[in-house]
Amino acid sequence: MTFAICFKCGESKFGAFVQCQACGGSPKSEIELARSLIMTDHHLDGEMLRLMASMIRQGVEPPIPDVTMSPFMEQAKEFSNSQMGKSILGKN
Repeated sequence: MTFAICFKCGESKFGAFVQCQACGGSPKSEIELARSLIMTDHHLDGEMLRLMASMIRQGVEPPIPDVTMSPFMEQAKEFSNSQMGKSILGKN
């Protein structure tokens, strides 16, 4: 399973795209999908995930450089256009 941080509230969850049990948030836009992908144990170590979670809980969006975001934005776009992505995101 993938350990992840909720892009919306900073709580931990298992799975980048699953609904957060703490706040009910789930990524819908490509930027939210990309941020959710980045904030997993597949891409960041525990210390960085804790730091990002703390920032989000304080109401600060963790800075992610464009050069880092770019490949994740491509993955998010591909996912949102896929059949599975359309199903999960509620797009017809």
